[in-house]
Amino acid sequence: MTRGRGVARVTALAVVAALGLTACGVPLDDTARPVAGYRAPKPPSTGPFPSETGTRVVVWYVEGDALVSTTVTGPVPVTPEGLLSELAVSPADAQLRTLVVDPQGGAPLASVAPSAPVVSPSANSSVAAVTVQLSDTFSKLAPADQVLLIGQIVLTLTESDNAPILFTDATGATVAVPLPDGRLEAAPVTRNDYLSLTAPGPSPTPTR
Repeated sequence: MTRGRGVARVTALAVVAALGLTACGVPLDDTARPVAGYRAPKPPSTGPFPSETGTRVVVWYVEGDALVSTTVTGPVPVTPEGLLSELAVSPADAQLRTLVVDPQGGAPLASVAPSAPVVSPSANSSVAAVTVQLSDTFSKLAPADQVLLIGQIVLTLTESDNAPILFTDATGATVAVPLPDGRLEAAPVTRNDYLSLTAPGPSPTPTR
């Protein structure tokens, strides 16, 4: 009799507990029911994480008979080769243009060659110059465009590093490049040689 009373008591307690849960709003269905408004978490992404693909750099374009600066998204890390590649891209602003590409075929008129220590005219010691190789098409440009093209390259490559720039032809021979005052310079040129080409108050407005 004692065992029977114990079972009856447990059964009674289970019924009371069930009634209490029901009163509290907890369903007692035999199968699982989705919780209203529940959203399963998204699975972790297996694709590549976003990474830095560019940085803002200053390049110089032609506007009329002067040079103006603008900022574009350049490659990382910033190198002379990358900057020349940016100069070869037509600017988004229709008032600007670049002379670093052949207007007939679109081929670059300048490329960066291996640098060698040279004596800068503005320094007493040997420094690492940037050597830029000009294509044969350069000599076919109008004199005014030759000056602007050299100015584009020099000002862009020396925006953050005022190293001298040496120009050569396809054979590696030194090219005497024109200065804004009409003189030809066979020695490495510097940023100061072409600052007179800049328009008053150039604005580094992003174009692309």
